[in-house]
Amino acid sequence: MKIDRALANAELNAIAAAGDMTPETVLDAARDENSALHGWFDWSDDAAAEKWRLQQARQLIKTVYVAITYADDTVVVVPAYVSEADDVDDETNTARHYVAVVEVMSDDQRRTALVVATIKRAMAILKNCPEALCQKLAGDLEKELAKL
Repeated sequence: MKIDRALANAELNAIAAAGDMTPETVLDAARDENSALHGWFDWSDDAAAEKWRLQQARQLIKTVYVAITYADDTVVVVPAYVSEADDVDDETNTARHYVAVVEVMSDDQRRTALVVATIKRAMAILKNCPEALCQKLAGDLEKELAKL
């Protein structure tokens, strides 16, 4: 997925300025081989179908939940399978493998790594929010992260 980000950004801005920024309008614009967006997409139907099925498999894995009961009888319901922080494909930013969350939580080092990775994801989401409260929460999480 090689694109010139500046040109792609300009094209996305033009689509948005036209008042109809949807995945469909972006895809339609990208169909033109001269579009700055064209290189972002996989135009091989076979390869694209396989990638979509892999995405569906990831979504399916994330639908399974498990209840964890702590010593103080607190119960939390969480995804049954998680990807560990060092097991993410750099190119696709997706998990390579999933492991049972109870397995990760039973190991101090792996549990801490999972907590740190989760806090970092939450911070990244909050930092994308223009609301001051979100920015404050991201800062608070960053302070808590430094304590770990």
